[in-house]
Amino acid sequence: MTNIAAKFESFERRFPNHRPAAFGLSRAAVLELLAFFALAFAIDFALFGGGRFQAVQPHPFWIPVILLSVQYGTSEGLLAAVTSTVALLLGALPPQLFGQDIFDYLAGVSATPLMWCIAAIVVGELAARRRRRLEQTERALAETREEADGLADAYANARQTKDRLEARLAGELKTTLALYEGARAVERASAGDVLRGAVDLTRGVLGPEKFSIFLLNGDMLEAAVQEGWTADDTFTRCHTADSALYQAIVAEGRQLCAAYKDDADVLAGEGVLAAPLAGGPGGRPVGMLKIESLSFAELTTSAIENFRLAADWIGAALERARRQEALAAGQVTDASGETLSAALYAHEATLMSRLGARFGFDCSQLVIDAEAAHGLSADDQRSFARALAAAAAETLRDTDLAFDLGRHGRKYAVLLPGADPEAAAQIARRLEAALARLAPAAVLQGRVRVHVELLEAAA
Repeated sequence: MTNIAAKFESFERRFPNHRPAAFGLSRAAVLELLAFFALAFAIDFALFGGGRFQAVQPHPFWIPVILLSVQYGTSEGLLAAVTSTVALLLGALPPQLFGQDIFDYLAGVSATPLMWCIAAIVVGELAARRRRRLEQTERALAETREEADGLADAYANARQTKDRLEARLAGELKTTLALYEGARAVERASAGDVLRGAVDLTRGVLGPEKFSIFLLNGDMLEAAVQEGWTADDTFTRCHTADSALYQAIVAEGRQLCAAYKDDADVLAGEGVLAAPLAGGPGGRPVGMLKIESLSFAELTTSAIENFRLAADWIGAALERARRQEALAAGQVTDASGETLSAALYAHEATLMSRLGARFGFDCSQLVIDAEAAHGLSADDQRSFARALAAAAAETLRDTDLAFDLGRHGRKYAVLLPGADPEAAAQIARRLEAALARLAPAAVLQGRVRVHVELLEAAA
C-alpha cells in the first residue's frame, strides 16, 4: 500500500491539476515566451542584422507556438502565435511589390501568422484533450487510492480483530487446559491432597497474585491455604458467624465480586472475588475460595464464571475426600485389598507387643519405605502394593501381618510376632530380594528401604 501511494504522489507532481495563472494564462508560459523572444531578438540583431529571421526556414518563431501549445494548451499557443506575429511584423512589414494586388500582398504577409494560429489551435486542442484524459486518469487514480486506503484500513481492522480473536482463543484454550489439569489435581483421596491440587487449579485457571482457601470449622471460616500473602497483609484469617462475609458465603451461598457495590461492601477490602466451596451435607458450603489480588485485565466475565466453577469443583472434591477418609478409617484392608489398613496398625501393634511381654517372646516389625512412590500415579502405586503382597507371600510366615500406613502408597509395616531382631533381619533381606524382582521399575529407581525395629510393650 505504501508503494502505491508513493506512485500516486509522484504522478500528481508530474501532472499537477492547477498551475499559477494570470488572466487565464499560465505565468510560466508568459515568462517562457518573454525569455524566448529576448534571446531570439538578441541573436537576430547580433547575427542577422535585425531582419526578424526572414531568410530562415522554417521560421524560428514556430518554436514558441508549438512548445507552448503542447505544454500549456490553446490559449498559451495563441498567445505565442500573436506574440510571434507582432515580433515578426511590427516595424518590419515587407514592401508591397509593383503591380502586386492588395489581396495578394495581405495574403503573403498573413500566411505565416495564420499558420501559427491554426497550429496553435490544433496542437493546443490535442494537448487539451490529452490533459483532460490525464485529469480523468488522475481522478480515477485518486479514487483508486481512496479505495486502496479504505481496503488498507479494513485489512488493518480485520487483522486486529483476528489478533484479538486468536488471543481470546488462546486464553480459552489455556483456561480449558488449566481446568483439565486442575481437575486431575483435585481428584485426590485425602483432604490435604485436594487442597494442594486446589492451589494448582486456582493458579492455573485465574493466575491470581494472592488467594486463599478457607474451611468451615463449626461456626467459623478458618484460613487453610494462603497463597501470595506477605507479612504486611492484614487480611482476616478467621471469619466468625457474625461477620458479613460469613453470612454471605455460608448462610446465603452467594458469590461475591468487588466490581459490584453491594458485594464490595460485604468484602470490605478482604478480596476481589469470593465464592462458597459447595458440596457439603444438605448443600451447605464446606469452605470459601477467595482471591485477594488479581490484575484488572484478568477480571473478565469468563474469569468470574471459571472462578465459580473452580470453587464448586474444589468443594465437591474436598467433601468427597473427607467421606473417603471417613470410610477408610473403618476399613480392614487398604484400597487395593492387598494389605491391612492403617486404621488397624496401632491396635495390632500394641496388642502384639503386650502379648510378647506377657508370654515372653520377642516381637519385631519391618518398615518398608518406597521413597519415589508418593510421586507416582495411582496405577503405579497399586502395582507396588500388589508386588509387596506377592513378595510377602513368598517370604513371610503365616502369622506375619502387613499394613499400609496410608502414606500415599509409600510406607508399609510388617509385624513379625515371635521374631527377634536377628531373625527379622533375615526376613528383611529375603523381602528386599523379592521386591527387587517384583516391584515396578519406577518405584525401584527411587530406592526401597526395609529396616528392622523391635516392638516395645506399651505402658
